[in-house]
Amino acid sequence: MPTQNDATLSWTVAVGVVRQDAILIPIAGLQAGRWHPLVKEFDENGTFSIGLTVGDTSLIGREWLSFSLTGGSGTPLAVRESSRAEALCTRIDGFRTDAPVQSVAPNRQQDGITFVALLGAGNVARPESLAAPFDPHSQKAVVAIETLMPSLELSMIEADTASAIRGYAPAERAAVGIQITRLVRHRRDEAARYYFEAVKRYPSQKIVFAHGWLVELHGQLLSVSANAELTDDDRKGVTSAAVLGVIELPGRTIWVLHEGSYESRALSLMEFGAGTTGRIVARIPNGAC
Repeated sequence: MPTQNDATLSWTVAVGVVRQDAILIPIAGLQAGRWHPLVKEFDENGTFSIGLTVGDTSLIGREWLSFSLTGGSGTPLAVRESSRAEALCTRIDGFRTDAPVQSVAPNRQQDGITFVALLGAGNVARPESLAAPFDPHSQKAVVAIETLMPSLELSMIEADTASAIRGYAPAERAAVGIQITRLVRHRRDEAARYYFEAVKRYPSQKIVFAHGWLVELHGQLLSVSANAELTDDDRKGVTSAAVLGVIELPGRTIWVLHEGSYESRALSLMEFGAGTTGRIVARIPNGAC
């Protein structure tokens, strides 16, 4: 893996996000077919900060493009000197850029992120955020989520003998409605990929939160990965994700995610190949308290 002393790295692709204060936070770089995180947590005399894992000259002065979260083509982005910024209660290393400084209303899901940044040849597409009334294809995904939810919930209960909803009979659990709170789709070639979040709210004020991935290929809809967790209205112990954009590279489709939990934030990349297989190839911290 690259180290902080590697100041001459050449990336096939590097990915980051630009905040409303025009600071670029790098996420990961692709080199020789492998992804490498570009920042990580460091302990500075008992205080945790988020710092670069590579020399800054591998990222400064290169041909970056910025892609707005609202869609559109890429715009040249000048990445200048390194800069230290704040992310929640944590200091984080990034870079000053010539992106416009913007005033963005507070949003827990995006934390002031305004652009996806890309170094190297590629495109960043805006995914579809779906809501009722659903089109026939997304309705198929809705049915799949509703069908999947009981088995996710049962697996969660079986894994926790002290589960707060273990006392509900199967018929009682089945009577609790399922609400899909997020359904995002990206279509490319013959594949449609979905990220979903769904909840079940019990009378005891407990919430079953489920999230995961579906892929539709050649008319078949498959669950790639999904799980369920128990929480309550403050959402402690669970992580929700906002899709910032989808990077389209030859043979690779990479979802850029901003993950938020009760006390921390992270940025991650979920990569899909030509088929149905997907995996998280990078996840970096983006602040905590």
